[in-house]
Amino acid sequence: MLKLFTVYRGQLLTLPMRMYAGEKVAKSVKKQFNGHNTAELMHKYDYSQRWISKAIGQRNN
Repeated sequence: MLKLFTVYRGQLLTLPMRMYAGEKVAKSVKKQFNGHNTAELMHKYDYSQRWISKAIGQRNN
């Protein structure tokens, strides 16, 4: 943090909300999904249940 301050002090920084591209996260979520760990994946990747369900292809009927 001190290095960031030293290098960028006084400047406005804009950082992305997510560190990884959604497509890569979706691929990883599909690999790790075991049918019962939606909540765990939600917390791990900081995405909503709806987003996780959409990424793994589940449909709520």
